Amino acid sequence: MTQEEFVWRGRPRWQELERLLAAARGRGVAGLGLQEVRRLAELYRLAAADLAHARTFFPAAEVTGYLNQLVAEAHGLVYAPSPRRLREVLAFFRRGIPAAVRRHWRAVALAGALLALGGGLGVVAALALPELVWYLLPEPFQVGVPSPPAEDPVPLAFRPLVSTWILTHNVRIGIMSFGLGLTAGVGTVFILVHNGAMVGALAVLVHQAGWALPFWSLILPHGVLELMAIAVMGGAGLVIAGAIIEPGRRTRRRAVAEAAREALPLVVAGAAMLAVAATIEGFFTPILALNPWLKIGVGFAAGGAAAGWLASGFAGRSGEPLAGAEGPGGGPAPGPVRFRPGSGP
Repeated sequence: MTQEEFVWRGRPRWQELERLLAAARGRGVAGLGLQEVRRLAELYRLAAADLAHARTFFPAAEVTGYLNQLVAEAHGLVYAPSPRRLREVLAFFRRGIPAAVRRHWRAVALAGALLALGGGLGVVAALALPELVWYLLPEPFQVGVPSPPAEDPVPLAFRPLVSTWILTHNVRIGIMSFGLGLTAGVGTVFILVHNGAMVGALAVLVHQAGWALPFWSLILPHGVLELMAIAVMGGAGLVIAGAIIEPGRRTRRRAVAEAAREALPLVVAGAAMLAVAATIEGFFTPILALNPWLKIGVGFAAGGAAAGWLASGFAGRSGEPLAGAEGPGGGPAPGPVRFRPGSGP
């Protein structure tokens, strides 16, 4: 098919799509009729297929640029999140997650206590067994405590990549602490105690090396949030463990499924905190020109804000799930609204 034949065949439906998009801009998608919405979705998919064809056979042609703009505008309407779904997501973060923390505060508190216990054990190990404590630490520290960096350790151009890597790594640890609840909590307890021990041991070693303030200014800006997130996600793992150990009158399989659904908001909360922590660690923590106390203050401020958010559920009248605020695992899951041929908006 030549370019002229391609344009001749496609122009009528592209123009029809343009008219529907103009109507949607003027009246909003909600102002379109049911048949118009169906037709909009159908024409969008046809235009997307035409765009793929044009990119393959006429990549430099004017029609390809035109179709790219047309499809992009249509995509924004067809896949736009509805205000209702946005309200559900906001309600889930504002009320659903704090309510879940209230319901499972004992598990979260126990996870935090296990982290603290690990920290104490790490301190004791560093003081009593200095020759062996290195094996508690990440590999870069097993040959000794490095000197504080003399310049920003992460160049500006690499900070987005570093932030993404940090987020992936930390979320993996958080998900493991949750998923290992299936070991009746043994794996979750190990991860919590081990991570706490690493922090405690490293704190002693850097104090002995004489660079405590630079160390804390490189750890606390993001570390406060990270430790809180690991405690929250570890608490979710302990909820699973509780269902395995004491399923009650339910089958153990059903108890675990229900516990996982109950604990999922805690996992989402931890992942959200880790995302903020990774952003701080990738973009803010490496800036050595900033006052160390300012950086430490930012870390505690971020942790205080997160603690206030999580604890806001205790201001409510009950720990029951809130209507419309369930989000992942309970109630309508947030997501884009998709219009399909043969279905309503």
